[in-house]
Amino acid sequence: MGYNAIDVNRICLHGRMEALPAFSHANHGVEFYRFPLVVRRLSGVEDRIHVLVSGTLLGTCGKLEPEEEVTVVGEVRTFNNRSGEGSRLIIRVFARAVRREEGEDENRLELTGTLCKPPSLRATPLGRTICDMILAVNRRYGRADYLPCI
Repeated sequence: MGYNAIDVNRICLHGRMEALPAFSHANHGVEFYRFPLVVRRLSGVEDRIHVLVSGTLLGTCGKLEPEEEVTVVGEVRTFNNRSGEGSRLIIRVFARAVRREEGEDENRLELTGTLCKPPSLRATPLGRTICDMILAVNRRYGRADYLPCI
């Protein structure tokens, strides 16, 4: 799949950090860290969203502490877990910006891409109708993220 200028992958989150950033991995000489961000839904249910941030970007924020409110702007990224432990598909938010600020919790995602297979419409055991699909969103440099959507 080539890069398509109309593919969009943008996420804006506002919530509170649940833990200190922990080292994740290094790639091309850049260290990356991860932390869980707790974002409260309108219903009051809390989602824990895993954020991946470069050490360089983290350094510009200063020391972030648990329970601190932050806004994260970035992209949803996927990769395959080849360790054999846990889920095979790992979904993370790749942070492009992290800002300390107070505000209402927010979880806003905008995606455009290509459907990988026909959407599947089904009913849950409680009678709700939902649709499952997989969306391929191209990145630059010939890579793509395959995002399961409900």
